[in-house]
Parts: sequence; structure tokens; C-alpha cells
Amino acid sequence: DPSITFTIIDKLFGGTGESTKISRELTDIELSVMEGIIVRILGNLREAWSNVIDLRPRLGNIETNPQFAQIVPPNDMVVLVTLETKVGEVEGMMNLCIPYITIEPVISKLSAQYWYSSIRKGATDENAAIIQSRLEAVELPIVVEVGEVEITMEELLAIQAGDVIKLPNTKINSDMILKVGGRKKYKCRPGVIGNRVAVQIGEKIEEIPDELLVSKRSEEE
Repeated sequence: DPSITFTIIDKLFGGTGESTKISRELTDIELSVMEGIIVRILGNLREAWSNVIDLRPRLGNIETNPQFAQIVPPNDMVVLVTLETKVGEVEGMMNLCIPYITIEPVISKLSAQYWYSSIRKGATDENAAIIQSRLEAVELPIVVEVGEVEITMEELLAIQAGDVIKLPNTKINSDMILKVGGRKKYKCRPGVIGNRVAVQIGEKIEEIPDELLVSKRSEEE
């Protein structure tokens, strides 16, 4: 996806990575940068396939025109995997085209039954520790919600700098809501540390997932 490609290049070169509609060939420097990115992606692919086969993908060449990328004969069967990709605020698609002939020898290992049995057998303390260490490095957005109010579109369009929006359901001494990854996790109190605004974590919120709420309502009905 060109939008994803140019966004990655822009961010690596110190830009903002904002959405830009660019339609041109990559320069030699940009191709060299993307080569490094692709090599890292291939490393992740090898790790993802490690439970199925000792995959050793390598970069043969880069072709910017898909029509010239002749991997297999036109009539051969392929597996197309489309991944939704997001870099900053830019969203696009990444397609993985895998010739069927390359995965045919291990096709039996791609069934749900095989994966379920292999996961149960491989669920060791060592694997759990590896997963935990990698999850600990994942960045999550944290948002403190002061309050909420519904307004009309007319009121929204009329908002100007200096206007005051009343929060009828929020009291001065009431707790705020801290969200982690978009989900309510803690109640918190606002404060100041030095010259920075801060919050003090309080009671944990046990938020029920939407799918469980729907199931519970169905049972009650």
C-alpha cells in the first residue's frame, strides 16, 4: 500500500507521518530504507511460522509494480492474506501472497484442531514467561476522562475558544475515570506533582465486555 509505505518513510526521516497522497516511484534511498523494514517483517514471519515449520524467508528483490511481480505462473493457486495496517493515523492494507505449492506439505498443520492441541502441549512456564515479557513492552494509550455531556451539532459548530461546557453529571469532588486501551480500568483523583498535572489511582473498575452484557441481557429476557 503506497500510503503506508510513504508514511513509514516519512516517519523514519523525521517527518510527522501524516497522510499524504503521493504517486511516484521510490528513490534509491527510500528503497534501501524499505528493504530494512521488509527484512524485519520477514523475521517476524519466521517467528510466526515457527510452530509449523522452520521457515527461513529471504528478500530476493523489491518490485514496486505488482504487475511485474511474477512469483508463480498465472494459473497457479495462491493464498492471499490481507492485513489491516496502521501507522500513526494512516491506515492501509498489507497483502501477503503465498503460493499454495509452498504450504501444501504442511497444510495439515494449519487446521484449528492441530493448533489447539499444539498450544496445549506447548503451554510451558517458559513460554508463558516469554509471552509476558513481550506483552510488558506493548505500549497502551491511557486517557483520563473528566466527564461527558451530549450536545447538538448546532452547539458543536458554535463552540469557540473561551467557551465553558457544563458537565451536569460531574461534581467537583467526584472521581475521574482512567481508561487503558479504550476500556475503563480505574477511578482516579486529579492533582499536581511539581509543575505537572497528575492523577492518583484509586479503585479498580471491573468493566464487563459488551459481548457478555448482550449475553446476560438475553438470559434475563
